[in-house]
Amino acid sequence: MIWAARSARSQSLASRPAGRLLRDAVRFTALKKDRESVHPVAGTEDVQILYRRSSARPVEYAVLLQVRTAKGWETRIVADNSHADRHVDEHHCHRYLAGEKQPAEPLPFEVAGTNDAVAKIIRWLADNWRELT
Repeated sequence: MIWAARSARSQSLASRPAGRLLRDAVRFTALKKDRESVHPVAGTEDVQILYRRSSARPVEYAVLLQVRTAKGWETRIVADNSHADRHVDEHHCHRYLAGEKQPAEPLPFEVAGTNDAVAKIIRWLADNWRELT
């Protein structure tokens, strides 16, 4: 689903400065994550890493560490940049406790952009899944 904030006082697109259009698009638009891949974690059949991302630029992503329970796959931690109210270069994670999403936390490492973030997040979740679940 694509959605955007609108204002009753908004100007027509033709009269808006290009810089403002770009800033508004980055700030207010949430893009559909239309690509997905599942990565089983080595050594177990009950843990997987689910990676979702948008095809459109700027790329929004979510990387989920999931554990199989009697109820099915449950997310334990998600790392993302996918928030309509934040810039896409803000990378962070959320833990889930008793099925409830917790406030955002900074990633435990530095990243140099989206591709770097995704690669490091997948490696972090795969290497540390026991401690993170």
